[in-house]
Amino acid sequence: GTVLVGGGFSSFGATTQYRIARLSSNGSQLVGGFGPGLLSSGTVNRIVKLPGGKLLAGGSFTHVNGSSRAGLARLNADGSFDFAFNGAGAGAVGTVNDVVVLPDGKLFIAGSISSYNGTTGSVHRLTTDGVADPSFVRTFSPSAPSRVVPLRTGNLLLLGSSLVSGTPAKTVASIMPGGGVDTDFVQGATSDGIPLAAVVQSDGKIIVAGSFSAYNGVPRERIVRLHPNGAVDESFAPRVDGTVNALVLRPDGTILLAGDFFAIN
Repeated sequence: GTVLVGGGFSSFGATTQYRIARLSSNGSQLVGGFGPGLLSSGTVNRIVKLPGGKLLAGGSFTHVNGSSRAGLARLNADGSFDFAFNGAGAGAVGTVNDVVVLPDGKLFIAGSISSYNGTTGSVHRLTTDGVADPSFVRTFSPSAPSRVVPLRTGNLLLLGSSLVSGTPAKTVASIMPGGGVDTDFVQGATSDGIPLAAVVQSDGKIIVAGSFSAYNGVPRERIVRLHPNGAVDESFAPRVDGTVNALVLRPDGTILLAGDFFAIN
């Protein structure tokens, strides 16, 4: 197997390689594909493998292989640029922070985006070919969502700094496939920090982690578990002494945490 990595880098070891690379399974060497100048500016924040082997890259870049392609690009399995994706569309104005593939094959993007193909907003649903889906009608204006996590209900969980209006600002919100806020879900507000990662367990419960010290007024040190309706699960209360940047749910149900911390108790 191989590993795909994206970021703001310009080299791998002594080899020039911009923003995206395919590495051997142990990370020791570059593997063929992805020419060094494929993405020569900006950053790649998210790489998603599509059905059929193609890849979707989201970030802050404006050009791919010298062609104008802002924020979102589809690559063929061999690493070459897929010109058919989004045709002559303007793409994303701003930075795409996250990309997910929905069960019907459509795409959902979120980030510090002012517009996509001329349609305003920081969240967008796209067709499989990268065109804005006109049936998606956003009924709220989230500010720069950082992560999107599909829920078992079919809704999408958004993480960010200010997603739904109110006091305090909601940093965790659930939205319905059509673009409206799920009013049956208890939207979350974190204190002294923001959520940065989330995973959904097999029972539908949601684990959210980041740099916060409380969630909806309940003390929770950097990590909290929610019931499927968004209410805090009182039975889950580990304490992490630093920021959690990433979560991975393993097949056996255990959870891996990564971040700037030293202890969990």
